[in-house]
Amino acid sequence: MSSNAAPVVEPTMSFLEHLDELRRRLTYSAIAIAITFTVCFVYSEQIYHFLDAPVREALKKQREIQLSDQQFRALWPGTRGRRLRKVRYEIPWNDVLIEIDVYGGKNNGLIVAEVEFPNRTACRKFKPPGWLGREVTGEKRYSNIQLGCE
Repeated sequence: MSSNAAPVVEPTMSFLEHLDELRRRLTYSAIAIAITFTVCFVYSEQIYHFLDAPVREALKKQREIQLSDQQFRALWPGTRGRRLRKVRYEIPWNDVLIEIDVYGGKNNGLIVAEVEFPNRTACRKFKPPGWLGREVTGEKRYSNIQLGCE
């Protein structure tokens, strides 16, 4: 079987034409990067919170376990320089328990209230007492990890 198809001839470009093509592609790339940067800058806080959410959720989960005296003595020295001093008061309020932490030591004068809810609905329905300050949930400044490292 013979083929009568003509061979495909690729067009050739001169050196200057190659440079012109390169300049065109670099210009398009620079424009795309500038647009992407601008969009990311405008929405940076939302992007950060979206990417940070899994880490925040993992850190929020506190586990309290019972330690034996031996385990406590083994772990306690590793907390040197990061120990918090606080007194906790528990105040019942409309079907919830408000835990008030009054800090001493490096954080002397700081008072933080914490309320645990069984579900999101209970959280949304919660009407805080007038004496409760502003919401600081999610602010790193008030996390036990941050307070212990200051």
